[in-house]
Amino acid sequence: MDKKTALLKLIDGNKRFTENNPAPKKNGADDRKKFINGQQPYAAVLACSDSRVSPEIIFDASFNELFVVRNAGNIATEVETASIEYALEHLGVKLVLIMGHEKCGAVKAACDIVDSGAEDCGGNFKAVFNQIRPSVNKSKDKALVECDNAAHTKQRLMENEIIKKFAGAGEVMIVCARYKIESGEVEFFDKGD
Repeated sequence: MDKKTALLKLIDGNKRFTENNPAPKKNGADDRKKFINGQQPYAAVLACSDSRVSPEIIFDASFNELFVVRNAGNIATEVETASIEYALEHLGVKLVLIMGHEKCGAVKAACDIVDSGAEDCGGNFKAVFNQIRPSVNKSKDKALVECDNAAHTKQRLMENEIIKKFAGAGEVMIVCARYKIESGEVEFFDKGD
């Protein structure tokens, strides 16, 4: 599947989700057995761990369609970047989606830390905070920090030599979006053009 078709498939799946008109699922035991020897997802999705933001549900996907990487704040550390590398090099994925979402707790926590005047935070959240802080500092509109954070994550992914090679050769499209919690709609604001 080419990258534009993959993007259209995500858009169509989200439309079915928002209209409460899901496609018949291929997630039964027989379908599961088809993929015992390997996977062939058409897209990789880097999303937040928020329990309201499940890409497989939001995009009305079945087994073997999405390679999903999740963490608090949809950030790209070495582990997430390595996962995306793997999807490109070994699975042939042609589309990478970085999806933030409204009411993201990790983004709100980062905003609160910056607003308090603190330079740092304690515990392991520091790793997440340090990735989100540039977006908080950049964004004049706190409601758009999720978009800035997704764009910043894309920028970090593009610093990786392997990902940069695939994107630079036009073999893969890297897209940013924000999921709207109330409507269920995914707003694509950077389609990688």
